[in-house]
Formats: sequence, C-alpha cells, structure tokens
Amino acid sequence: MAETEPSQRAATLTSQLDELDAHITKLTAVEDPSQHFQADLFDQINYQLSPVAYPDLTARFLPRVGLILKKVAEQAATAAPTGTEVEWKGYPPPLILFTIKLLRPLDFPSALELCQASYLITALQSSEEYINALALAILEKAALSPSGASILAATPGLVEAFLERWLISPSVSVGQRGVEILGDILDIDCPLSQPAFTDEQQEVLDIRLVRRATQGHGAVWRRLFGPDNLCWAILHKIDSELLPAASTDSKVMAQRSCAQDRLLRLLPRLAVLDFQSLTHCIAPAGPPESDKDEFSTSGHDGQPMSLLDFASLHMVDRSNDYLMYLTWTEYFMQLIGALRVADTARLSVETLRRLVREADDEQLRNNLWSMPESLVKTPIGEADEMRAWLREISPRPSMRITNGN
Repeated sequence: MAETEPSQRAATLTSQLDELDAHITKLTAVEDPSQHFQADLFDQINYQLSPVAYPDLTARFLPRVGLILKKVAEQAATAAPTGTEVEWKGYPPPLILFTIKLLRPLDFPSALELCQASYLITALQSSEEYINALALAILEKAALSPSGASILAATPGLVEAFLERWLISPSVSVGQRGVEILGDILDIDCPLSQPAFTDEQQEVLDIRLVRRATQGHGAVWRRLFGPDNLCWAILHKIDSELLPAASTDSKVMAQRSCAQDRLLRLLPRLAVLDFQSLTHCIAPAGPPESDKDEFSTSGHDGQPMSLLDFASLHMVDRSNDYLMYLTWTEYFMQLIGALRVADTARLSVETLRRLVREADDEQLRNNLWSMPESLVKTPIGEADEMRAWLREISPRPSMRITNGN
C-alpha cells in the first residue's frame, strides 16, 4: 500500500490541477472574477505544493492568474469612491498564496512586468496582511541582484509605498519581513565592500548579510539617504499624517512604538554596511519644533540632525515608554557591538562616543559594559576585544578621556 501512495497523490494532484486549470480559464472570461472564485479548490492545491519553485506550473498558470489579479484590482478601483484608497477585498487568501507560490521562479523584472507597479502599490496600501504578502513576495526579489535593486529605486512610488506599509502595518509579519527585505535590498545595492563577519559573529551580533557576487549600484541608498531625503519625507509623513504624534488613540500610539522598533532593528545592519550614509543623511530644516520625543525631523533646539542622531537620541520616549526604552538599549548594544567588527578603519569611534555621552544614561553604560561577559552579546573568545572597544566608546569614570570628546 505504501508504494502506491505517492502515485495516488500524484494522480490526485494532476486531477485537481486540471480542474483548477478549467476554473482559471472561466475566471479569465468573466468581467468580475471575485464573484466566481472556488477558494476551496485553490486551498487543495496549496496544501499539496511544497515550498520549492515549480517552473512548469508557473508557465502554465501565472499569466492567467496575473490577468485575474488585474481584473479584480480594476473592478475595485471602479467601485471605489473618487479620492479614496482602493482596497483589494475581492481576493480569497488561497488565490494570493497560490500566486506567491507561482512567483518563486521569477526574477524581479519578470515579476514586476506581470504585476505592474501600480497594482503592487495598491496591494501595499491595503490593510489586509495577506494582500501585503503578495507585494512583499515580489519586492524581496529586488534583493537578488544589484540590477533588481536599481529597478526598484527607479520605479515611481514603489519604494515609498513599501516604507509606509512596513512602518504603519499592525501586522507583526509585515513588520519583520519588512526589516529583512529592506535590509537585504540595501545590502545587495550597497556600493561599498561588504564587512567581514564570521558566522558566529553574525549570529551573536544579530547581523544578517546577503551573499554578494558583485558590488551594488547604490541606487536605493541614494533615494533613501541622498539628496532626495526620502527617508525623512516618510518619517515626516508618518509623524504628521499616518501616525500623528498628537493622537491620543491607543492604537495609533502603539503603532508609533512598533514603527520606532522596526527602524531601530534595521539601523545596526545599515550602519555596518555604510556608516557614513547614516551620519551624512541630514534632515531638512524647517519642521515644527516639539518638546516631545517623537518622529520629528529636528532636535529640541530645532537644528537639523543626522538620521543616526535622530534614532539614537531623539526618537524614543525613554521616560514614559519603558518597553521602548528597553528596545532602545538593545539597539545601542547591537549597534556598538556590530561596529566593533565592521568598522576596521574605526571611522565610527568619535560618533559613537558622542552618542553615548549625549544619551547620558547610566543604565545604558552599565549594559554596554556587561557585554564582554555575555555569550549572548559577545562571540566566544572576543571578550578582550570588546572591552578594548568599549574603553574607546564608553570609558568608565576612572578612565575618561580629557580631550573633550
């Protein structure tokens, strides 16, 4: 009996695929496919497909599935009142999951050609997590090559929509995947040499690095941290519109904390890739001053600051949000620990020393000096190197330097 089971399963799958083929053909022929879905049929197929690429199924189904996706999006856009955001409500989750499986063999240009940028932006604007997942499955392909990242950077509105959804989504999955995907894209796009981390250092210091074959083009870096100041534009929009600082809504307040947490989890990785970009990315002058720690783009004195200064010193409400205070402390420890390995030219010493000094937090200094004894924070055999690094970054009172730094 056991020998016949695989052949029986294959025959069942073949039959179900034929049934699905006929169903998809019918869906492509109707004006509004959302009214005719057989979600259980898609469920049956999804259950049997393992997490690998199926090029034959992609060639067989994806062009028609793409047509169905576009038809449903067009129907939603037609039905939506003028001036309102379009929600993709017409797709059953099994169809989206099936589409994600079919996309696996494609590179970013091919996937973008199938699911045009305008539809991806609409998917990112949706509040539905499973619809966001389709857009993220395509965006993560931009991290497979420098050319893919450059195409993403050149596609109008797509990077902005990605950043907004990543920061404002209440979904834990969207937040975590966004940290990984954006980090991977900026890694493959980075025009600088990748820092040398051992596997153990990556694990202990929680630094994820992609395998690069060539240097990146820097296109996404320039969009985010160059003259366009896209990162600051997004942060200002969040502060003024999407998650307003003045809001007393508990959901908005909680999501602001989530957005801050996501940014703090990304920055140490970016710092080891290109530290100077984060310190040279200066907020534009002119935003309103505030006496609260928030997503404001200027310091308490109203002077523009770097992105690294903003995140490290001004973003988190350390006095009134204890959980974010703990997150902020972990961020500082990861940033300083990772830059010990990555910063072979010691370009970051002066900046890190100043940040710790201006943070003026005794508990932070104590936590930093606990790192050499912790196998969770310092790789085995590197305790002495960590102590030497901390003496430069956060000297204890008896060994404080006196040159004013």
